[in-house]
Amino acid sequence: MRLPRNPMRASSVTTSLLLAAALAGCAGSDVPPGTSSDTVYVDLPQRQTTVSGIVYDPEVFFFSSKTFPSFPPPEGEEPFPPPPDALFDGTPYLTRAAALGAKVSVLDGDTVVSSSDPAAFNGSWQVTGVPTSDTIEYQVRAEPPAEGLVLGAPDIFSEPDYLPVPVAKYYPTTTLRPIVASTTSCQTQVATVAGEAGALGAVANLRTRSGTPTTPSSLVSGSGGVVLVWTYAPSMVLYFFTSPADGIAAETNQGTLYPIDWDLPSKQLPGQTAMGFVAKNPGGISSMGYYALVLPKGSTEPVSLTFTDTVTTPEGEEPGPGGPRPWLAPSFTGRVGPGVSVLRLHNESSMPPPPEDPYAEPTPPPDMSWLCMKW
Repeated sequence: MRLPRNPMRASSVTTSLLLAAALAGCAGSDVPPGTSSDTVYVDLPQRQTTVSGIVYDPEVFFFSSKTFPSFPPPEGEEPFPPPPDALFDGTPYLTRAAALGAKVSVLDGDTVVSSSDPAAFNGSWQVTGVPTSDTIEYQVRAEPPAEGLVLGAPDIFSEPDYLPVPVAKYYPTTTLRPIVASTTSCQTQVATVAGEAGALGAVANLRTRSGTPTTPSSLVSGSGGVVLVWTYAPSMVLYFFTSPADGIAAETNQGTLYPIDWDLPSKQLPGQTAMGFVAKNPGGISSMGYYALVLPKGSTEPVSLTFTDTVTTPEGEEPGPGGPRPWLAPSFTGRVGPGVSVLRLHNESSMPPPPEDPYAEPTPPPDMSWLCMKW
């Protein structure tokens, strides 16, 4: 009678044969013991992130939205609504404000990590080779080409339907928004440029009229930095909608804060720039949520900016798209270097979120890591 095989014993025999073969192979090898790991294990290259987005002039964007013409609709049809104040590719305001040819660099403090090629016709740019990190807070800086930066797409948006965008000198401009490149790709990042036909020229004009002769160039070089601060209404989609917020008061821990207003350039108001911007004396409130902060020369301490919504929606009145006011106003604290910087901030709606449906299927939150946002 044949006895049943012992599976444990068969396994032991097989293991012994494999081990013996392995030892025999090692014995006949020319590779000295202990050196094989040097050829098998190598240091991997540092992970890198690609950062991409648009570069534009927020002042030209605003100017374009305020002066956009209304065209009569075909007979019997409703009037065309104006385009939204949004940073969407193809929006006429963004097309006019796109900084063609500007070069965008990613900064780690004052160090340039990597730079882009000149921006495309729609303001798009891409920077490769940025070290991936969960802790480094990068910023972007846009520099105009040596021959100067001209905005406005005059071949598309020509007179007499469209007011021309004034030609002006532009400055290297840092956008004060931390980028945490913790993933392989940071998309839809916003870089900005600032020129002399906007708030820089308006503040220089105000100071000159007040007895201190000032040019935009001397304003920038003679200060510890100029920060142009936009506060926007709550955005319907991320931070892409840029509707100016009226009634937002601002305070700073240092420097001089000038409220900035705007009117049609044809008004020729005292101190008004060619693009229609006007600076008011410190202490007031901007009608469009726009301020210029001029820091003292040699300033090194962090800048703190706080904002307060001074508007209250009357009881019973239908609130606007941003919800009832006052909104939850933003704040900023951070290091600001010399030169020109732009800070874009959005108010938040004070409406409570809708109640959760207890019967809804649980779903994971969407992956928003590609935004690389800290706040």
